[in-house]
Amino acid sequence: MFGTLMRIYICATAIIIAGFLVHSNLMAQDVKYSERKADLMKYFTEFITWPHEENIDVFKIKVFGDQYFYKYLKYLYADIKIKGKVTEIEYVDSPEGVLDCEVLFIASVHEELVEEIFGVVKGKPILTVGDSAGYAQKGALFNFYHQNQKVLFEMNYNVYKESPLKINSRLLDVAKIIN
Repeated sequence: MFGTLMRIYICATAIIIAGFLVHSNLMAQDVKYSERKADLMKYFTEFITWPHEENIDVFKIKVFGDQYFYKYLKYLYADIKIKGKVTEIEYVDSPEGVLDCEVLFIASVHEELVEEIFGVVKGKPILTVGDSAGYAQKGALFNFYHQNQKVLFEMNYNVYKESPLKINSRLLDVAKIIN
């Protein structure tokens, strides 16, 4: 009887440890992906010109639909200046709140909200960055995707043509262009 209980205890302990290790690995991978996405977003800003950038005092980034990434950006960009401006990170949870920013990051949200958000920002000087499959086709200027454990990005060229933003050709060279 004692031997059976001991085996059950050892198996349960092994399962808990394995689960913890898998969870820790997934969390580390999430942090790595978040770090890469944050780096890419900063990289984007270096190659984009906003028509009003000389007239702004604060460079605003809004995050819709991913509070974890919002908190991560808020921490990461706390002392970072973009375009020589103080950076402000804000979380928004309604389509009405997505205006009045330079960059809008949109995570996985309900289909109807995505369409509404892209309708609100269409043609505005806002860099839209999606983080879900199909967001570039739906209206994001840039969209992140994973391939071979790497974070890559695609760009919707039609959205760019309708946008008042100016993008340096070096950024276009490294993006996967879609229409």
